[in-house]
Amino acid sequence: MSGHDLVLVRAQRWVGQPIDLVITDFEMQVMHGDKLAQAIRQDEHERSLDPVPIVFVTSLEMTDERLREALRESAPAAHINKKSCRDGLEMASRIVELAKQRFSITDNR
Repeated sequence: MSGHDLVLVRAQRWVGQPIDLVITDFEMQVMHGDKLAQAIRQDEHERSLDPVPIVFVTSLEMTDERLREALRESAPAAHINKKSCRDGLEMASRIVELAKQRFSITDNR
């Protein structure tokens, strides 16, 4: 991931487009998900914005301290374990359900 994705999040929020949820891989080559979440939270703090929920997609287990710390520091945040999903469709369905249950996000606009 480059800084491009963070710039996109900032640009959308800057022009007043609401962002309901950020979904990011936790382990990436350029910027790991925890660093992305820190940058998003810093931006929200600087601009007095409400925090957008973040879902980390990862193959790490909850016993991984870096993941647990990222979830604590990035609240509201949650994670989906890639290994527990058969395919991309199941993962997408689980993310939708997670968004509804944990973050009260609905598809009504």
